[in-house]
Amino acid sequence: MIKLTILFIFIFCSYISAQISITSTDIFNLIGNIDLVKEDTTGNIAINLGNSGENQTWDFSNLTIEGAEFSVEHVAPEGTPFAAVYPTANFVRQGQRSEGDSVFTFYNYWEVTSSNILSLGFGFVDENSGDSYTEADEDTTELPLTYGMEWTDISNEIINSEGLTIIKRDSTYSKVDAWGTVITPAGTFDCLRIYDYFYETEQWYFDNLLVFSDTSSWYLYQWLSKDHIVIAEAESQEGETNPNFTNAEFFSYLINSAPSAIEDETANQIATTFKLNQNYPNPFNPETVFSFEIKNPSKVDLSIYNIYGQKVATLVSETLNSGTHQYTWNAAGNASGIYYYRLTNGQEVITRKCTLLK
Repeated sequence: MIKLTILFIFIFCSYISAQISITSTDIFNLIGNIDLVKEDTTGNIAINLGNSGENQTWDFSNLTIEGAEFSVEHVAPEGTPFAAVYPTANFVRQGQRSEGDSVFTFYNYWEVTSSNILSLGFGFVDENSGDSYTEADEDTTELPLTYGMEWTDISNEIINSEGLTIIKRDSTYSKVDAWGTVITPAGTFDCLRIYDYFYETEQWYFDNLLVFSDTSSWYLYQWLSKDHIVIAEAESQEGETNPNFTNAEFFSYLINSAPSAIEDETANQIATTFKLNQNYPNPFNPETVFSFEIKNPSKVDLSIYNIYGQKVATLVSETLNSGTHQYTWNAAGNASGIYYYRLTNGQEVITRKCTLLK
């Protein structure tokens, strides 16, 4: 009995604190998943980074942070607005956040291979005005990601214009310095921790005379899991000299996740007995129209869900005749953001995405 108890404890502990590696397959398996993240941008967050090394535990579940919540989806680049800008991308982290009366959708484009993740750049769209912006920002992370790995990225840029020469040098030293368990309001996750040190210099020369020079440096820690990529992030104050800093300028963590709970099935729409159209208008405020077609009389359900996977409205749940049907949703009592509408007939399911802007 004692031996069995000891064996059970050993197996249990090994499961809770398993050392993991993250591969390209893990990254691609995330497509379709939705995470809800909360970030604190007050610029002054007291934090305990814990220790480096093996079998560590970082508990952020009781850390109170102030700031915004936003959703992050993992999608293929096809159909995203900046796919042509980053033609080699094969993975996108897409998110949406609200700032006052504005809603912004942002996109991070990655090229993932079996040996590395190349971050190509980003873009964002102001859903109110339609304005957009992109910026290339290449950064490489080696794969598979395992404990003890370290690497350095160095880039130099020289700009010449009418006697003015600007020289920019950026370097990043990275190391997977720990593995263990990280705890956030979303749960407990086996993770790897990456330590990054950033050092940037910029010098301006006019007719070969140095007229301006600036240096900046900071630290970043990321806790990564196989199922969500980023579980938590902590960034130091600029100019911080202590890698074990206790005051962060930025912190974020996972607070909820809906892997396939509400999955956008637009790309796999193969239903033979009904068809769900994109709502119009989209984005909308506060009303939009949903339409669908059914070939045979059947009981159908058309419901709306938020990013948590919670049902917020049911537009119809009854037996309908064959043909085209339309229903209007007035979302005046709901917050701005992404919603999902799902049509079912008991056997087949189609889900699409819509955006409410206020």
